[in-house]
Amino acid sequence: ESPRPISNPLPNHSFHVMPLKIIGACLGRTGTTSLKAAFELLGYPAYSHWTIMHIPANRLPHSELWHEAADCQAQNKPFDFERVLSKHQAALGAPSNGFWLEQHRQYPEAKVVLTERDLDPWFDSIWATFPSYTLIHRELEEVLPPGLVPWLSTYNRMHDATLWSGVFRGCLEKPKEQAKKEATEMYEEYKNKVKQTIPAEQLLVYNVQQGWDPLCKFLGHPVPSQPFPRVNEKADIDNYVAKVRDVIDFAHQQPNDLQGLRAKLIQLGHLTE
Repeated sequence: ESPRPISNPLPNHSFHVMPLKIIGACLGRTGTTSLKAAFELLGYPAYSHWTIMHIPANRLPHSELWHEAADCQAQNKPFDFERVLSKHQAALGAPSNGFWLEQHRQYPEAKVVLTERDLDPWFDSIWATFPSYTLIHRELEEVLPPGLVPWLSTYNRMHDATLWSGVFRGCLEKPKEQAKKEATEMYEEYKNKVKQTIPAEQLLVYNVQQGWDPLCKFLGHPVPSQPFPRVNEKADIDNYVAKVRDVIDFAHQQPNDLQGLRAKLIQLGHLTE
């Protein structure tokens, strides 16, 4: 089966007016967490992957919705992003970043921010985080009793459809040098397509190292008195993966201790008491 393109063309559809004001065409490891914090300091509630993972009530329904969006994209059908983004005025990073074109069609007046980073450090950062994060969730699903964490299977399928096999086309499964070649080609294609599609007056090509000035000028805001946010989530991802590994090891070592396993999952935040 051939990999799905980054974003399939959709026919024109009429949508009612939507509140999304900023579409983040922002691949992971390009400063998306810092940019999310910056958007929110400027008054734009921002949706990202952490909107799913950090809010337990979102995990299952939002995973289902983004998986549906991926199915619609693959079938060249429209998806109403208001169903998942209605409480937000900006969206960036995964899983949203695979749907910038569809979002542009639904929110034609929204401004678009395309984040850039030098290719070598970008890929090194991707390689150091994405495979471990993705594979640890697969392993966790395999070791847990079915249904113990109700959202996990749906989340894993969504993550695969939108990011792992979606935007990245499965390349991160391959040996590092081949993965780097394919991932950097994908990133260049992604950037070029955004630049060719979005009208120049609606597009900011941006590196978070530039700080407030170009972003505020583009959005029509005065520069805040606060320093531009500088958030590096790699340490958080590494810490999270280590905690999930601890749960997996416990499940292998104590296969009959369901109560202990539940306690570990509650401590991890994957279950509520």
